[in-house]
Order: sequence, then C-alpha cells, then structure tokens
Amino acid sequence: MKRYEYISFAKTVTLFFVVLFHCMIVYVPNPIYLECANYTSKIMADICWTINYMLVPTFVICSGFLLANSIKKHNRSIPQEIRRRAERLLIPYYLYGTFWLVPLETHFNINMIGREEDYSLWESFLRMLTGQFCDHMWFLWILFWSSLFIIILKPLYTRGHYVIMGILCAAAAYAIQFFAVDIPYFKISQVGPFILCIYVGFMLYKAADKLDKLSNALILFVMLGSFAIVIGCHFFIQDYYDYWICIADLAGGIFGLFTGIFVWKTKPVRWLEKTKVYIFTEKHNFQMYLFGNPFPFIYFMLLQPHIEKMIPLMVITCFLLSMISIYSVVTIQDVIKSLYRKMIGEKNGKEAV
Repeated sequence: MKRYEYISFAKTVTLFFVVLFHCMIVYVPNPIYLECANYTSKIMADICWTINYMLVPTFVICSGFLLANSIKKHNRSIPQEIRRRAERLLIPYYLYGTFWLVPLETHFNINMIGREEDYSLWESFLRMLTGQFCDHMWFLWILFWSSLFIIILKPLYTRGHYVIMGILCAAAAYAIQFFAVDIPYFKISQVGPFILCIYVGFMLYKAADKLDKLSNALILFVMLGSFAIVIGCHFFIQDYYDYWICIADLAGGIFGLFTGIFVWKTKPVRWLEKTKVYIFTEKHNFQMYLFGNPFPFIYFMLLQPHIEKMIPLMVITCFLLSMISIYSVVTIQDVIKSLYRKMIGEKNGKEAV
C-alpha cells in the first residue's frame, strides 16, 4: 500500500498538540475535563477553544483519507470492513480502558465527564464499558461510528456518487446534532461533525497524488480560509451541540491537514523525519494517543500546590513530563510484546521439533 508521508506527518504533529491541549485545558472551564485550576486564564481559553476545533477533526480527516485508500486496495465486503474497523478501534478501547484508563483515573481520583470524584473502580469500569466515561479515548468511538457510516455508503463511493454521499453525510451529521444530544452512551451524541470530516477525508483521497504538489500560495489560501471559518463559527456557537460545531470542526480539520502539508514541504522537516524521536512517534502514534491521558492531569495535580499560578511553567513542565512518560510506557509495551512473541516463537519451535 502506498505511503502518504504528508498524512503521516499531519497525524504525528497533531499528536503533540493533543498532549499539549490536555496540559492547557486545566486552566479553562469546560464540561468535559472537570479537574481544573482554581482560576482561569483567558489566553489559555482562547488557545484551547481554537485548537479544539482542529485536533480530533484533523485525525478523522486523515483517517478518512487512509480508509479510502484501504478500500481501494482491498476488495472487502461491507461486513468485512466493519469488522476490521471494530477490531482496530473497539478492541483497543476496551483493552486500554480496562487495564490503563480506569485503574489510573480511579487511583488518582480524576474528575471528568462520566466519572465523578470518588467513583469506585467498579463504577468507573461500568461507565467505561457503556462509553459514558472515555476521557481522550472518546476518539475511538467517534472514529468507529463515522467509519461505520461511510463504509455503509461504500457502494455510492465506488459508483462515483460523491454528491449523494455528501448530502447523506450532512443529513446524518445534523440529525445527530439535533436529535441525539441526550444519548449518553458510546459517544453517539458527539459523532455528527466527524461524519462530515471523514467524508472530506474520503474526497481528498481522490486528489491524493496532487495534494503534496499544490503551490504554497494555494495551500496558504486554504489554510487562511478555513481558519477564518473556524473563528467566525466560534462567535455563533452557543453550546457543544450547536450545528455551527459541524462547520467549525470541518474547517478546523481542513486547516490542520493543510497546515501539516505546508510544513511537511519545508526543508527543515526533511531533517526532522530522520530523527529517532520522529520515527518512533510516527510508528507508535496510535499507541501514544491511547497512553496520552491521564498523564497531564496527574502531573498537574502533583504540581498544583507548587506552581499553579506560574501558568507557562506549569504547562511546559506537564507537557515535557507527559511526553517522557508516554514514550517510556510505549517503549515498555514494545519490550513486553517482543518478549511475548519470542516466547511464543520458541514454544512453537519446540513443539515443531
């Protein structure tokens, strides 16, 4: 399968900003992450609410792009595609949720949507099972649901009925925004904007070989235009389920992808791509995302009595400690997997003898 380096670059860089976002969000009142500082920062609020429209949407657009590539290269049936997405997204959700997210967030008693303070391990586990408590892993559910919808429309895609696909995706997105807001399970209420994002990823794949050859002027035009739309929508958004969210997330995802393409085309990135840190991050970005939380909140809670008022120092320190911890945990996981494969291989070898 052809490797699209600018897509990998956009996903890899976005990962760093996701971790940074979680280090900053503690200074911003929000309905999701309830573990907050004792006071707020307007600068942090402006930064967080702006990049919030860009991070996950960028991931979803990239995922839609890669899903279209996979569908083109493999002749799978619709049930086979759905099963594959479930295996790639839902199995990790329940594995990491059970053995990572629930134990750590319960031990440190982190307060967030779906998991109130002083919840027991069992209560947190049940909330995770039903998708009410997901923390950052809500991304897996919204990616699964949006992928499911676009896979169902695969016959339209293969026949070239892209406009009909777009109309159905828009209808589904806005129907969810208006009629599914009270569903607390499996993040169904939040998937609306990302159906549009994954559709755009699908459509961009049609121009896959041209994206990295676009002129810098045209890329900058798309970046500035999509960013202006994000800022414009922000003034109209009243709550998380406002229909303007769909437009803001879609524009934010486009901005994130085209910014990634623009930066990827610069010479310094050619040097960056050869570094061990970048290579490791690109290879493990999915695992690093899964291990991303709750490190920022743990370090914030530990440092809060000492440097809470020193906002830049707090954010930078939490970010660096979180990244070091994430790299360490992923490396340990790699070692364990390697040892396990070696043991299985030796066992199979002995049985063969």
